[in-house]
This record gives sequence, structure tokens and C-alpha cells, in this order.
Amino acid sequence: DKNHPFDGYTGTYTVVMVLSICHFLSSIVFVAVFFVMEAPLLSKLDKTVFASDPSLGVTLPAAPPTIETLPAVPPPPKPASVEDEISQQLSDMVFSPLCWYYVCYLAVSVYCVTGPTHDKHYPWFWYGLLMLHYLLRPAGKVVLQSIIQGGPGLFKTGKLGVVMVLFFTMLCFVYFSTEIAANNDCSTAYQCIMMGFDAGIYGDLRSMHGDDHDNIFSSFPLKISDQSTAQGQWWVSLFFFVFWDYIFNGIIQGQIVDAFSELRGAVDEKNEDYNQRCLVCSLDRFTLDKVGDGFTAHQEGKHSPWNYLLLMHTLRATAPHEMTGTQTYVQRQLEAGADGFFPVTMCCDYNGTAPDEHIGELLQEHMDRLEAKIDSKLESFERILLQFASDPSQPSGGAHQDLPDSETSSESNDPVSHNQ
Repeated sequence: DKNHPFDGYTGTYTVVMVLSICHFLSSIVFVAVFFVMEAPLLSKLDKTVFASDPSLGVTLPAAPPTIETLPAVPPPPKPASVEDEISQQLSDMVFSPLCWYYVCYLAVSVYCVTGPTHDKHYPWFWYGLLMLHYLLRPAGKVVLQSIIQGGPGLFKTGKLGVVMVLFFTMLCFVYFSTEIAANNDCSTAYQCIMMGFDAGIYGDLRSMHGDDHDNIFSSFPLKISDQSTAQGQWWVSLFFFVFWDYIFNGIIQGQIVDAFSELRGAVDEKNEDYNQRCLVCSLDRFTLDKVGDGFTAHQEGKHSPWNYLLLMHTLRATAPHEMTGTQTYVQRQLEAGADGFFPVTMCCDYNGTAPDEHIGELLQEHMDRLEAKIDSKLESFERILLQFASDPSQPSGGAHQDLPDSETSSESNDPVSHNQ
């Protein structure tokens, strides 16, 4: 049967049905894994997402003027039961677009297997709709993000392309409508402009001006005065072709490449930041390698991001009246979208202050002072030796009295010299 979608190949129907059943079974597993593993997490993450305004913080009510106006302390809230949590999760799933997407995915898979088959209606070809799931895969997300990121620029460039196509087609209708009608239908302005728009979108107006083979000239003119109208048609088509293929298409490709470059740059920047700075305290690798057990041990131990994620999960599962003061503070910070509970530039192995950038200058200054004191001592010893050589009868104890007052005072007041 030539009208059969498989053109009568023996066994093709059986193979298609076997593959359809396999896809149906894998779809059941695929959707079940989503609703068991991912959907409950999505319902909780939607409630704990940080506020979009970074200026939000934890604000407490002002203190009452008198103690009599204090409101009564409310009783502690009743902990939510397991039934209440399940009911809340189901309610969140009902209003989640992603959950409905997976329901429709499974429904299409079921229809492809059980749908009726008759003339010109074959449910297997609905599998092409399921291929759109590629946009939710990592590679598909990159393409989709590039389109979204470059969408405003592409839209503006597209408007420029439409304007230029309409300009050239209107120009051709005004000056060359008679010549166009010799080879193509150009009876009304609407017909001629629509035909030119169709040709312009493909980047070449020769199909509007030329014959069935897009030839404007039957033979090229011998002189500049020959076939002047046809030469005008040829020049208009040439200018449009240069604009469309070399300028307009270049702009479109450049915007797409720039969008991919921005996405790749953002990913590289995040990876660089993760590899060079602690995700929790923001201290750089160079600083943390000089204290404690190094940068890697710091990320995996003291400031492991998984520990902070576990803390947030614990706070969600803990009733408010069972929290400690620290847990209440962190919970209020999370609800307000603040990040004050993160130990930025602080950790147990490091005091939280940046290393002194002038430490080398301070050491050099200290060494210069020591060198000056040593030179002063050597000069004093030389004077003592000269006095002793000239008058051996003078007691050595009086030599110390010849030292300048500034040296003796500095020697007694300088803690560094005493320590040495």
C-alpha cells in the first residue's frame, strides 16, 4: 500500500510497536522518578527562595513605650503532622507548571501506544512532540538560554530586516512593476510586494525580477546605455544581496555568537570563583593555603557547602518553638532574604582580617632599626677599646658611662632589644 506510512515494509509495524511499548515503560519510570524525588523538593524550594530585593533584612518591631502595652505571648504553634505536609506538597504540585508538563509527557506517551490507527492518522508520529524534551536537557538549556539572552537584539535586528525588505520591494514596484510583470505576477501593489517579500526573506531579489532561472538579462548589455531598465533591476538586486548576505546575516550571527560567549563566560567565571574562593566565607585560595590545612581541606571540612545546605533543611523541618536562639536568627535571615549569618571573610584558622599589604615594608623598617643599633654598639665598643689601649689603668666599668644618653635610653625603652 503506497499510502501506508511504512510503504508496506514487512515487520516494520511490529518493530514500531515494540519500540513504542519500551518508550511507554521508560516514560512511566521517568515520570515516577520526578514525582518521587524532585517534585517534593521543588515545592519546598519555592517557599524558601530568597527575596529579589537585596536590601531586605531582618526588621524587628519597635520597643513599646510602656510594659503595659506589650501584647500577650502567643502559644507555640502546633507542629505540622505528616498528613498536613503531604497535603501541602500535593497542593503545591497541582499549581506547578513543571509537574503538569510531566503529566502531559506521560499522556502523549500513552496515546502513542494506545491511540487509534486509521487512514492518515498514525499516533506514533506524536513522538516528535516528545523530542521537545531536549530543551530541558543541559545541552538544550544552553541553546535555549542563548536564544533568550540574545532575543532582544535579534528582535531589533529582525525589525531592521523587515524594514529593508519592504523598502526594496516597494522601490521595485514603483519603478519596475512593468518589467516584473513580464516574468512574474505583479498586477497589484499587494501581490507584487508580497512576492518581493517572499524573495527578500531568502536574500535574493532576482527571483522577483528574473525569469524562471532567476536571470535578469537574457544576455549582458554591450554598452552602458543598453537595457538601462534591466541594469537598474540588476543593481537593486545586487545592493540588496550585499546588504542581506554580508551585513544583515553577519549581524545575526554575531549576536548569536556573543550570546554563547556571554553564557560561556558566566560559566567560566563561576567555575573560577568556585576553584579560587571559598563558597561560604569568600576567602581566596592563596590566603587559606597559608593557614590551617589548606584550601581544599577548608572547603571540604570547616566550610563545606553541604553542611550549610543541611542546616537549612534542618531549619525547615524544625518547629519554631523548638529552635535555639541561633537557629531562630538564621531562620529569620533566610525568610528575609538576608545573608548576615554567613561568616564572610572569617573562619577558625583565620582572624577575618586581610593580610597586611605592607608587611614587607614593616619588616624592612624593623631590620633597619636593628642594623642602626648594631652599628651604634660597634662604635661604642671601638671607643672603649681605644680608651683602654691609651689608659689601661682606667676601670672598664666606666666605659658604659661614655655611651650617649640617647643610646642608653633607647636601649632601656626598646622592648625589641630587651627581647633579643
